[in-house]
Amino acid sequence: MSALLTRAVCERAWKVVSLAADGAHEEDGITNQNAGTIVVLDPTVAYAPGVKISSAAVFMDHIDVHHQDWAMYCDYAQAMAMLSWRTGLSSRDVQQTAPHLFKEPTNGELGDIKLGGSVVRDGLVVAFCGVQPEFAEWIADTMAGLLIAMCRREMTMPGGIMESGNSFVAGLPQRIPSILR
Repeated sequence: MSALLTRAVCERAWKVVSLAADGAHEEDGITNQNAGTIVVLDPTVAYAPGVKISSAAVFMDHIDVHHQDWAMYCDYAQAMAMLSWRTGLSSRDVQQTAPHLFKEPTNGELGDIKLGGSVVRDGLVVAFCGVQPEFAEWIADTMAGLLIAMCRREMTMPGGIMESGNSFVAGLPQRIPSILR
């Protein structure tokens, strides 16, 4: 399990990113709706065939669970995360530059999802589904970028992990990092 990328850190980042997603819909309808699901996977958990996404998921949340398609968005976001976890590529990159990585359906399962909306940043997989693929990818990438920045800040801030007397990372101190420090 990641020492720094915790559910609490994801919840804090999602508060910020979901406001941006809300604003993208409110501002002249940049996105087609204000609904969707975000999934964040633990970058320290390695993919292995047959492993369920639940073993790597650190965080999942939704915008508008009352939307008629919210369950589908949840399934699709998990499928995008799984594709990116398995390939190490964004779902758009698999679709557009590496379609040879799409897996054949087996044992009555569906094949890989072909929609864009997931990103991989420094081993961190984040997926979002619920709006147009280019904006779903923007939401996922924004979440990934903020999570990475929050973890970097926890390492380097005054009193942070790098200043501790311990030579090894011992995880988060008893506080939740502030993205405003």
